[in-house]
Amino acid sequence: MDTYQDPFADQENLRLLWPHDLAVEVHRLCAIALTASYKISGPAKGNSGNVHLESEIDNGGMRLLAKFPHKYTAGLTVIIRKWDYYSRLYITAAAQDLSKHPDKVEWKADLLESWGRHLLFIERVLEAAIQWSRGDRGSTCHVLRLFLAQERMSTVHAPSITGNYRIAQNDENALLYTIQQWQKDDRTSGARLWLTNVSDAEVAAQAKYLLLKAERPPAMQPFNPSNDDYTQATGLWKNLVDKQAADVKMLEIERLADIEKIMKRVIRKARSKGEDEDEDEDEDEDGDGDGDEDEDGDGDGDGDGDGDGDGDGEKAQGKRKRKDKEDTPQADLRRSVRRPAMKDNEGKSSSSRSIDDRTVSDIEPRTSGPRSKQPTKSIREPENDNQQFKDTPILIGLPPFHESPEEVRNKATEFWPMFIAFVSTQSDKFSRRTLLHVWLSMPQGKAASPAVRKFVNLVIDWLFVRSLPIGVLTRLEEYYTVDGNQMSLAQAVARAHIEDSSGTPAEVTSAQGNGASTTE
Repeated sequence: MDTYQDPFADQENLRLLWPHDLAVEVHRLCAIALTASYKISGPAKGNSGNVHLESEIDNGGMRLLAKFPHKYTAGLTVIIRKWDYYSRLYITAAAQDLSKHPDKVEWKADLLESWGRHLLFIERVLEAAIQWSRGDRGSTCHVLRLFLAQERMSTVHAPSITGNYRIAQNDENALLYTIQQWQKDDRTSGARLWLTNVSDAEVAAQAKYLLLKAERPPAMQPFNPSNDDYTQATGLWKNLVDKQAADVKMLEIERLADIEKIMKRVIRKARSKGEDEDEDEDEDEDGDGDGDEDEDGDGDGDGDGDGDGDGDGEKAQGKRKRKDKEDTPQADLRRSVRRPAMKDNEGKSSSSRSIDDRTVSDIEPRTSGPRSKQPTKSIREPENDNQQFKDTPILIGLPPFHESPEEVRNKATEFWPMFIAFVSTQSDKFSRRTLLHVWLSMPQGKAASPAVRKFVNLVIDWLFVRSLPIGVLTRLEEYYTVDGNQMSLAQAVARAHIEDSSGTPAEVTSAQGNGASTTE
């Protein structure tokens, strides 16, 4: 790893990190930035270990952005609380109707621009801090040190104020403040209302009060940077942009490498399990009678099986994504997180995103005796196969057996273990369209025939549209490679869907649209 060159180590203030964009660009970038929220989490007890900076977007799960030394917990908390307060203030004020106060319209625009620049400024501070945390860093995160030193002097960070600061390089007093110290210092001025929990009603009242306020404080004067300041600021931001782009590229390479490792492990487990089942069948034929017991015990033999995905998850969670205007140094380079997959049209997401032997066994048809000796009714006539799918709503969207590619019907190709491993580890990180593109970039996707690519597209669409748990993929594998029994497939999918939605075992009473009734 290259030695991290901290661009803020020799700075006396953060005036050059202040957004120098035009007002219209500030509001466009804020619209993007406000889709995210941030959270600080750390060790439950003691002062050892790291504190985590996490992000959430569009009601998705929290994603890890960076790890910091525990001593930065209070400083990061101050920054995140200020971000949360100003983001709610910005949104609330923007929605205020001033038709009865036309003289305040211009003032509202000035307020929103100032708050918007503060939001983008905080986001840039966090971006620089994340880069420090991921680099071969020094002992001090100088961008956090400077931000907190400025905050201690004034809660307004506009260059008209901070440009006069001369903060010593060894000044870490504010960086090591506790939350209690911040709150104690603010009791006289009350300028940092956001240091404590502020309700939405209080934010709305504050926004209305500030909008109707008559006087304009000095810090709210229009922002007019000099040409020299603009050149230096854009140069600094471009350096951060380039560093982030390289960081994101490296994270993607690491993520893809981890996915391949996971797939190889899953394939090895699948092969091992297949050999164990073959041995069980041989024992049954010899009259040993222990086949059922071995098959039951095999479900727990993997432990959690897919827990190997944690390494990949951590790297993917730290991933950042460039937004619009990629060729400009003012581009928004937020560290966004992936939206949870498997959402239907109403936004309801499936609660099950992992696959293990217990999930698989629960959705398989209940039978007695060794599996290899169970008679199965295979529907091999193309016309019957197609008609059965048309008459079964829950299967609409899937290709019938005779319309599926030969590669997915042949176990020797090992299509299913790799595909199931990929979807089970990546479906909660990408949208439907992006998940397909990522699969196409993997070795399996690159080597796939056009027919297989079309098949994968249909399966992914089917899973997402119907908000189905990942476990049904194992039942699809059995349908396409073993029995081709459409009735059994419909029952298993319907049962899995009901159990996933309710969280309790379900009895499938009407898996087909023609009124056929089936039960467990």
